Amino acid sequence: MKKQRDMSVDAKLGFSEHFGYFLGSGVNVQQALFGTFLLVYYTNVAGINAGLAATVIAISKVLDGISDLVMGYLVDHTKSKLGKARPWLLRMMAPTVICAVLAFFVPATWGRTAQIIYMFITYNLANTVCYTALAVPYSSLCGLATMNQKSRGINGGLNSLGTNVLFTILVNSFFLKISGAIGGGELYTQKGFIGAVIVYMIIYVIATGICVALTRERVSINK
Repeated sequence: MKKQRDMSVDAKLGFSEHFGYFLGSGVNVQQALFGTFLLVYYTNVAGINAGLAATVIAISKVLDGISDLVMGYLVDHTKSKLGKARPWLLRMMAPTVICAVLAFFVPATWGRTAQIIYMFITYNLANTVCYTALAVPYSSLCGLATMNQKSRGINGGLNSLGTNVLFTILVNSFFLKISGAIGGGELYTQKGFIGAVIVYMIIYVIATGICVALTRERVSINK
């Protein structure tokens, strides 16, 4: 007989839920891509001046604080059979993939001003909107899963391990190798970068899907 899952608010989480939450840190794959390779793409592939590209990113960062507050409000007021956080992890899959790919697809034939506007819009759609709509719910899931402090502590450690070790290493160590393979041996090509981004977005979708399937939100259910 299959063991019934403990759905009490202070439940001690089992291996499968901890593993699911660990894989949920895959929501940070896009952040790893942007943090390490977006500026490289702007300068080495799209041919944008480094200072100008960095300025676009810096200005966009100002909007992050506002988007965090908005997303926190939305999560608090979400009502779903899946809870408050997990629905957002599913809803944002397609928009995140699309916006991440668009961010690495600056039209080469456009004028410089049009390219800068394109960069600003796509960066903010991908980072300020989509990433925030993933990161806030994922962080909230730790508290919504259980009130058991030990289980919350384990999930916090797993989040750090997944974000700062597993997915960061996957991106930093293999992105250019994948880009080179897809780009016919050249590391910095439009085709190679887009192909590599798609590969990592597939990894993100699979990891997040497993997270949603294996985790539960007890605290919100029992309110």
